[in-house]
Amino acid sequence: MRTLLSLAAILLTIGPAAALTTEELPNGARLVAVQAPSMYSTAYAVIVDADPSDEGDLHGLRSVLARASLSGVEDVDPMQVLARLQSLASTGGQVTTFAEDDMMVLAVGGPPEIEPQALEILSDALYRPAFNDATLESARSELMPQAERHRDDRFYSLLSEAREILHPSAPAVGPAGTVGGLRAIAPEDLEAAHERLMVGRRTVCIGIGPGAEKSTLDHLRSLAEGLPGGEAKPAPTPSWDPPPPTFHARVTEDRDGRLALMMMAFAVPNLGSPSWPAVEMAREILAGPAGRLTRDPRLRQYSPTLEVFLIPRARYSEMVVVAATPMPWRIESLRLEILDALSGLANEPLPPPEQSAARRRLLGEEAIRQRSALSRSIELGRIALSGGDLSRAVQAPLEALRTVDEAEVREVARTYLGPENAALVLALPAAPPLDQSPSPSPSGPVAGGR
Repeated sequence: MRTLLSLAAILLTIGPAAALTTEELPNGARLVAVQAPSMYSTAYAVIVDADPSDEGDLHGLRSVLARASLSGVEDVDPMQVLARLQSLASTGGQVTTFAEDDMMVLAVGGPPEIEPQALEILSDALYRPAFNDATLESARSELMPQAERHRDDRFYSLLSEAREILHPSAPAVGPAGTVGGLRAIAPEDLEAAHERLMVGRRTVCIGIGPGAEKSTLDHLRSLAEGLPGGEAKPAPTPSWDPPPPTFHARVTEDRDGRLALMMMAFAVPNLGSPSWPAVEMAREILAGPAGRLTRDPRLRQYSPTLEVFLIPRARYSEMVVVAATPMPWRIESLRLEILDALSGLANEPLPPPEQSAARRRLLGEEAIRQRSALSRSIELGRIALSGGDLSRAVQAPLEALRTVDEAEVREVARTYLGPENAALVLALPAAPPLDQSPSPSPSGPVAGGR
């Protein structure tokens, strides 16, 4: 199996070379055209640089805007708009619109023959959207269940607390927003947000497929050249100021659970950073099949459930350790064991077998993952927003993972995963812990018949 994964990774890197052309228009819009001969699909995406700070008190505005922009077209009957989308789907096309933590996405992909429809749909979303009660309610009804789930989800609750510590300048609100924020949005709010955010200096337009990149670039020019220049999003600031060597901690009471939850979050280099492959390697070593955190017997005696998440973003990326334990009084021991494992990664040599196994897993995952042109276009947009190297991402996507070395991984752990860089959030149960619950009353006669 290892040989097959390694061979697949090699074939992926030596397959037909992709051609990349980039351009910046006078209005500030950035264009990325990719000819990928090995792909059998085409995709066009509009990526908008916008995060929760652009929403004010209308949390969820970006998600509603992304959906509503494609739901209606000025002076066009809604049934015709629906018929166009159904026609696209019938030929294998797909439309996706959503907001992430730090960007909005409008994208259309499918077989190469859907290219004219894709460009028409995106052009209408940029220049002729119809914001009315119907399109607003349609978008809001999609998002409301998600906002309600996030409101009641303990993971997202802890993550919001951690983000307030790590990134005090960025509102810690999920892309779906809040129930109150969604209810407060009106059609005129969408019109104002569209005018402010759908501008050249905030926009990256990507086209990818088997067709010539010159033709794709011409299509992108016609799509983006009519956008107003607008104001650019301020350049990313440091994710956090180095805190003193003590934990930044918050403790909340969890009234719904019987387990103590601990989240330890770290701000790490962003997706476009040269250090990103080392971040991926560090996470794999910590949380892979033989992960130092997820498979350590010492940690499992304190926490039977422990996960490590890597959240890639254009601005504020994070590595998050989440642990649950029925023994709240062992939280401090659990914290120290996690820090000890992170310190070992930073300061002790990496055994070559452990390092090569992590590399093989990452290369294998990349090699066997079937990426559509649609998902690839969104990924390239994210890299462009983060200031990453597009040529390397397009022409040698696995090279960075193949060449990242032990020193880079240890440097990432030493610089970003130390106790002085952590945000600690605890949720302690209000009810008695599980292993302190009273025994159930016997339902039958006690022993001895008394």
